[in-house]
Amino acid sequence: MLTDVFPGMRDTAELVVTLYATAAVLRQRRYPRLVDVEALRAERALVETLASLLPQDDVDAAFRRGLDGAIERGALLAVDAVQQGQQRPLITLNADADRRAVERIQRGQLAAAVPWELVRRPAPTPRSGGIYTTYEQAIGPITPAIAQELAEAEGLYPPEWVQDAFREAEELNKRSWRYVKRILERWDQEGRGDEASGRDSRWRPDPRFEHLSRR
Repeated sequence: MLTDVFPGMRDTAELVVTLYATAAVLRQRRYPRLVDVEALRAERALVETLASLLPQDDVDAAFRRGLDGAIERGALLAVDAVQQGQQRPLITLNADADRRAVERIQRGQLAAAVPWELVRRPAPTPRSGGIYTTYEQAIGPITPAIAQELAEAEGLYPPEWVQDAFREAEELNKRSWRYVKRILERWDQEGRGDEASGRDSRWRPDPRFEHLSRR
């Protein structure tokens, strides 16, 4: 999962917070693996790393920017906990097991596991239908960074290619957008090789996105 999001990170704060948050989640011995955001912010090693790598930034601002970036990118999953009327921000990894744990608590199936009511923040979805619905059904919630890539892919490839690429990735148990994208890029470069008609099987992208295919 993290190997899918790390290549796109350009902000040092986001990278640092993602690494320390991941380590904090993996240290958890309880189920579900939830980390208090304020406790994470108070970790001395994290504070010192941010101060060392970003001396020109305020540490609190860098931490918040990094955390928000990691959540928006989909590396981390933000959960608001409510106990006796008090709200407490928590995070966990945006991985299948951790998402399922949060969802089970919300459905009341793990009520005894945590002393709070959990409210998961919905991931923003720019539109419904087509590639977006397919992504949500095959992989999970859409983050803003993924939404942008889906919009580009929708202009580059025909709808049937997109559906078939998701289906192929699912059959191979490779449930990641990075893998689906590689399938589409390979078909665009080499052709599908399975077209029944004699026409050229290569897709002509929407002119608005032609510059993206030359990346």
